[in-house]
Amino acid sequence: MSGIDNRAHRKRKFERQKKLYVFAAIFVAVLLLVGFSVKFLVRSGDNPKDGKPSASQTEPVTAAADAAETTETTAGQETETATTETTTEEATTRETTTMAPATTNPPAVAGTTAGTSAATTKPPVSSTTSAPVTATAHNISKGKHRSLVGESKAVDMSYFDDAVFLGDSRQHSFVVFNGLPASSNYSYVSLAVNTVRTKKVAVYNGQKMSPFDALSKNKRFKKVYLMFGINECGWPYPENFIKLYGDLIDDIKAMNPKAIIYVQSILPVTKKVSQTSKTGETKANIDRLNNLIINMADEKGVYYLDVASVMRDAEGYLPEGASADGVHPEKKYCKIWLEYLRTHTVKK
Repeated sequence: MSGIDNRAHRKRKFERQKKLYVFAAIFVAVLLLVGFSVKFLVRSGDNPKDGKPSASQTEPVTAAADAAETTETTAGQETETATTETTTEEATTRETTTMAPATTNPPAVAGTTAGTSAATTKPPVSSTTSAPVTATAHNISKGKHRSLVGESKAVDMSYFDDAVFLGDSRQHSFVVFNGLPASSNYSYVSLAVNTVRTKKVAVYNGQKMSPFDALSKNKRFKKVYLMFGINECGWPYPENFIKLYGDLIDDIKAMNPKAIIYVQSILPVTKKVSQTSKTGETKANIDRLNNLIINMADEKGVYYLDVASVMRDAEGYLPEGASADGVHPEKKYCKIWLEYLRTHTVKK
């Protein structure tokens, strides 16, 4: 091989090695970039800045909501919803009084717990606040919860004249089955804490809007009964549910600082539903969320109603004969629910 050919051969070899080095450098850079991207996404998913579910969370939420709510079997339920929305519009149109200025804490409530008198603003204490939670309470942890409302003398139905009900379809059925005014009903099918401000299912002055916006136009309510959680059982991050629930409570306080806010426990589902659910409506998830809800109620200074305690069997499930679909209680059990509310109230 001549000197010229030898030089050409070395040059070609050098060029091939150079290309290999370049390709290797690019490959390493891509691997590093992918690694940093995955790490960033994982951290973003674990710690969302706005407290709202990420894209990966909304998919199971929607699936859980659809599965839990589309099983609605009560005949005429859609007609009742339409009637509720129309009556709500008529009732809220007549409201002309102005809202009181917002405050951060409810007024002090004097009361007695286990023979000891007390006055506090947060969390509330009343003469009906219960003793420490017993071990038979499946859905809440042991220990003292100052927000837990104990049994009291039954009130008559006029107690609910200035009350509103905001929540999911199970509470909507409760209002309908018990003949409560449709104008009090701000509960709708598939409603969750992340859609209560955006889902346009309420009607006011002929305009569709979210239940939250419709409630904000009601200047007369003095009590609010909240029920959320069954549609959020499939959320991968329960802390997001509690964050949004707490924000909702804060905003209702701002609407009406003097209103009594009752937060109800998530009702159980039947054993069959719990064991076969693919969208999160299980006893374990319900118990976990109820623990978070009662702790939030303690923190926010609102009242917790353990309605689930009278809606479950010895194993902690909704009795099989209590619901056609295993999720939504039938009329008989909605009457039991009403009796619990009538015998668990606070005075301010």
